[in-house]
Amino acid sequence: MKNLFESWRKFAESESAGNTGTKTSKVRLNEDTTSLTDLALDLRDQTKWKTSRAEMPRDLDTDTSKEKYKSMAASGRILKKMFAKHADHSFMDSLVTVHWTGDKYWKGAGANKVFPFLKGEVSSKDELSTVPYLPGQVKDHRWGPYGIVVKGHITLLANDMDDIFTGASEGYSTSMPERTKSSGTNKGVATSFKPDDYGPATQPILVLDKEDWKPSISDGFPKNEALVDNWKITALIAPENKAGMLERVIEKLNLNIPVVTYAKTDQLNEAEEEEAFDRFLEKTFGKVAAFFGSRLDNITEEISQEVEADKSLDEGVLFGLGITLAAPAIVKLFTGIAKVFGNAIKGWTGKDLGIEKVAEKINHYADKFHYLFHKPIEFFVRKILRIKEDTKVKQATDLLFHLLVVFLMVYSGVGAANAATSGKTGLAGFESLLAAVKAGEVRAYLLAALKTIATGSKATT
Repeated sequence: MKNLFESWRKFAESESAGNTGTKTSKVRLNEDTTSLTDLALDLRDQTKWKTSRAEMPRDLDTDTSKEKYKSMAASGRILKKMFAKHADHSFMDSLVTVHWTGDKYWKGAGANKVFPFLKGEVSSKDELSTVPYLPGQVKDHRWGPYGIVVKGHITLLANDMDDIFTGASEGYSTSMPERTKSSGTNKGVATSFKPDDYGPATQPILVLDKEDWKPSISDGFPKNEALVDNWKITALIAPENKAGMLERVIEKLNLNIPVVTYAKTDQLNEAEEEEAFDRFLEKTFGKVAAFFGSRLDNITEEISQEVEADKSLDEGVLFGLGITLAAPAIVKLFTGIAKVFGNAIKGWTGKDLGIEKVAEKINHYADKFHYLFHKPIEFFVRKILRIKEDTKVKQATDLLFHLLVVFLMVYSGVGAANAATSGKTGLAGFESLLAAVKAGEVRAYLLAALKTIATGSKATT
């Protein structure tokens, strides 16, 4: 067989999971360069790229303004394409993005906008200007008393908003009404520099990863900017004396949005941490399921050829030979996948979510993707173990699937596996499987359990 660990690592480190095309790592043209250098080099090749200054007309309905916004949108499309190619999207996912706004009493920009957001009058397809924060660093801001915390796809991130100057959403909808009506308002950039200016600097113009994070500060407040597309509201930040009012409005609108006061913005980190872990697990289980199915199909064919090499053997002997060959192959496959999976999630285990929560979520996503695991396992059970009766096939399939989940639990941390038997995570009844995995007696356990199922006795799980 191929080296399991090498095959799985290559698969796990691929740029996409399942059918999604989201890049999770930076693209490098040359390992000796930085991503900013690569972006600048790519930008040189964009023949339609033009430098411009942020000279914005005040009246959005004039021909001059409309042409300016069309030009901004065109420049934005080019720059965002380069950003998407070279940015570290896992770093982008870790950021907390907040759109600061006000109510009818607010005298600054963004007055009376918090309630239209809550009523759904602002489309999530409209690209939103936000202030991005590292986890744990969210504070109040001078641009409004209310912070609308959103999660979505970051399409552009700059250390200083004046270095991109994205303008007003209304400017784009006024100048390109048909485009914005169908696909939402996509912002552009009014300030654009020579390609090489986007390369490495003391304070880079764009932020592609953690190394580039050097936000400008004005009067004690950050003035960096992230454009966020396809967003959803995950929380609201409000002054202490407004929080109760907002909670009543949210309840009346039948929304499930937590309200956090300035003094308790650390609670945002818990929500962000859990949401990030959910995204990670969903992607990882998609990869595990795809890899698992492929490897188990290969194992099934290899064992099948060996088992059926002697046509003179009867069904009883073939079953014994199949299960004898299958047990070590199953243990090797499950161990290899679980080790890589466990190493990936140990950074989360016991941190902010708690052991029990981690166990619960692993079980949840295993159950969510169970159909992807069951199909190759059932094929294996019917072809290698030669079990024909549907009830017995289901018992054997469930046994092997549960065993895989226990492997994932164990290699994700002993605490998580212990939590799995507490009855609070839906994994009660796994004690015997868990004991076998921990004691290194899985082969013997499988031989006994599968023989019991095949001969018609009550299943052991």
